[in-house]
Amino acid sequence: MSLRTRQLHTPSCLHRTLTQSRRLPTRSIPCASVYQEQEKRTPKLGRGKSKATPSQQTPSPKRAEILEDNVPWYKRAYINVTGFPFPLGPLLSRRTIRYEVEEGCIWTFEQEQSLVGSQVNTTIRMTAVKLSSGGLLLYSPVAPTQECVELIQEIGCPVEYILLATFAYEHKIYCAPMSRKFPDAQVWTSPGQWSWPLSLPPQLFGIFPKGVLIDRDESVPWAADLEQRTYTGRVSNKFVGVGPFSEVALYHKKSRTVMVTDAVVYIPSMPPQVINEKALMSVGGPLPGAVVIFSKGEGGKSLDENGKQPPPPEDPFQRLALGWRRMALQVLFFVPHDLVNPNESFREISNKLLVSPVLRVLVYPKAVEEGRRWVNSIVDEWDFRQIIPAHFAAPIPATPEDLRLAFSFLYEGEDVKDVPKREADGFLQKLFQRVRRTKSVARTGMEYDPRDLRVLNGLDSILKKTKVVNS
Repeated sequence: MSLRTRQLHTPSCLHRTLTQSRRLPTRSIPCASVYQEQEKRTPKLGRGKSKATPSQQTPSPKRAEILEDNVPWYKRAYINVTGFPFPLGPLLSRRTIRYEVEEGCIWTFEQEQSLVGSQVNTTIRMTAVKLSSGGLLLYSPVAPTQECVELIQEIGCPVEYILLATFAYEHKIYCAPMSRKFPDAQVWTSPGQWSWPLSLPPQLFGIFPKGVLIDRDESVPWAADLEQRTYTGRVSNKFVGVGPFSEVALYHKKSRTVMVTDAVVYIPSMPPQVINEKALMSVGGPLPGAVVIFSKGEGGKSLDENGKQPPPPEDPFQRLALGWRRMALQVLFFVPHDLVNPNESFREISNKLLVSPVLRVLVYPKAVEEGRRWVNSIVDEWDFRQIIPAHFAAPIPATPEDLRLAFSFLYEGEDVKDVPKREADGFLQKLFQRVRRTKSVARTGMEYDPRDLRVLNGLDSILKKTKVVNS
């Protein structure tokens, strides 16, 4: 029984349908995961009523329950006990939700992902694109459960290509299993694949690439539909076995859609549908003592006069929302400064296009020039209207200007007048009027609370001192 009722604010992608089961093909869910909290909600568990217009209506809780009951457990079974230092959960079962982003053209497949031993969960997303050849391209594969494979097959197009667009383990782990489900599909990977603590070739993970996703490669078989921009930044010391950070962004020309894996995220006000509700309610309850010690607010300001955390909300909807805020902050910062009362920090990071703190602190500052070139090539050359990342909410209504501002930290100290002409001729020229009064491009961007960054900054300092990463 779902507690979540939402109001969507992405008009361009409403009226999209989701078919969760062959036996119930009538379930309709709008594609956007960019949510706002419902102004009016029911105090009764799971019977919320939305003020949304008819085109924005979400399935009734009853229909969702029926769908849940009609998916046999074995269709969601997927066992994963690998990972370093901890396996990626869920260990035994994963639900898949398919959304149609662009009618008859782009679909997303969302699953839940967690760190085993914790109740901190997030979304992981695969995007499927129908090519002019009539086949499908799968970008950033997810766990190929029977349910997931059936949802792919229901589209009615053969899978022609599977793209592993990053080196990251949480995406790489599903590439080989997905390719075994579709053995006729070609597998392509981002350059510089590596693993740690032992750097093993992709073949030892069961990945047998047909090719490598080279920047601006117009010879790839999907070039008529999609363009690609490849980021490869050596952020680490090559002598310690840590390889380059790589990510490949795709641009679907027909729909003006950009696909990325980890480059940017958008944190919705309310949790995506696929996130486990029991985990949300648990995280929204009393926090473990160890968590309170490290995340009680500056000077323990969020504790009461007796040094105790306040009781959890009695209202189920509020408790679920609190659980989501805490979850999102832990995914982004690992140990945010205040989980007892996360509202202030969550307000700063929600409903915005962001570069995640992990990449902003640990990755992009180590390869600034490579990052600038990659971002410039995307915002100057692609006239996109939405972005589909592999985590949190999607699709995100966004323009080149929005993406450029999200990455403005890469341009710190660089005045508009000093930007090379090849960059200024494109997007920055259009942006000039906006930043003319301040001169500094970077001053238009997002700054995280330093208190939330303390653990990431500490980790960065350790990695630099031990020469694991570049200074």
